[in-house]
Amino acid sequence: MTITATKTWTKQLVQDHAKTAVQVELYTLPFYLTALTSIKDTSHPAYKSILSICIEEMLHLQLAANLCLALDTKPEFPAPTYDGTPIPYLDPNNPTTAHHKLINAQLDALNTTTLDLMLDIETPSGLEQHRHPEKGIWKIIDWLEDTLEARWHLQHHLTPQYPYDTIGEMYNALIAGIVVVGKDNFSWTTRNQQAAWTSEAFTQIITKFEDAEEAVKTISLQGEGTTTGKDRYAIPANYRLENEGMDDKSFNEFSHYERLLNIKNQGLPEVYGTNNNQENQQAQQQALANLQSTFADLLTELDSIWNIGQDITQDNNFWNPMFGLLKAAQACWQAGVIPKWS
Repeated sequence: MTITATKTWTKQLVQDHAKTAVQVELYTLPFYLTALTSIKDTSHPAYKSILSICIEEMLHLQLAANLCLALDTKPEFPAPTYDGTPIPYLDPNNPTTAHHKLINAQLDALNTTTLDLMLDIETPSGLEQHRHPEKGIWKIIDWLEDTLEARWHLQHHLTPQYPYDTIGEMYNALIAGIVVVGKDNFSWTTRNQQAAWTSEAFTQIITKFEDAEEAVKTISLQGEGTTTGKDRYAIPANYRLENEGMDDKSFNEFSHYERLLNIKNQGLPEVYGTNNNQENQQAQQQALANLQSTFADLLTELDSIWNIGQDITQDNNFWNPMFGLLKAAQACWQAGVIPKWS
């Protein structure tokens, strides 16, 4: 994607932000799945917790792709890279917020380093007090402060303020950009938009500006949560993924940030290690080849779903490749090699 070099909101800049949102959501998946499948005991609470996060990241990917279509552009699904290549509009090294790891993930087992990076990705933007001029606004505990928060974001992003310190800030800027450019300058087409979770309360198909706001709110609340007290980052009931069997009910009231904090506080599970012995190399090569083929198939399916209109509700179009990745990545760890996705 070519970056629009401008400090004035344009329709293309808004569209580029939406495409970057897809790239960001896709970026988290191999990283999170690599850590997830390194856990030996799939009944361990840490495994179930990270799996629930991965399911919700797929929802966020769907919402970001739908947002692209509503804003008259096409989502793109390139394989993420984990070599320090910048992601558009995000700051790779911000000394004020210490978010130097935000887009510099290194694929590895679940350990203190990868867990800290997950926390960095999911950090609530409300924790960054320097961004909020109103006293106390960083603790969003009632309607008044929530209103002030939204008003602050809109005023702050009337002109583009990238690179952004957090993913949440990028989404807030996207919403402000739509307002500045003009809501009526977008068609809000629903063609090829998808709703894989048909029985949920939150908005999935984006038909108007208010739907875009709700989609971004769903992404932000599930990832960051709402501060409801000391060390609590809960998801309001209407924004939870309530009817997904793989999203354990013991976790889905908590934001990704709080789920990861709980893992950090409770201690890390046993994970697979790497093994460079000569006799393992063939098994490792086969496992990696299978993973890369399965992931490439998923990326092709994603493009077909959103850019051609293939039916997402057919298992072989979406969920089968997705869950195939779990087995393929775990096979890499069992062969003693870190999953490499492309």
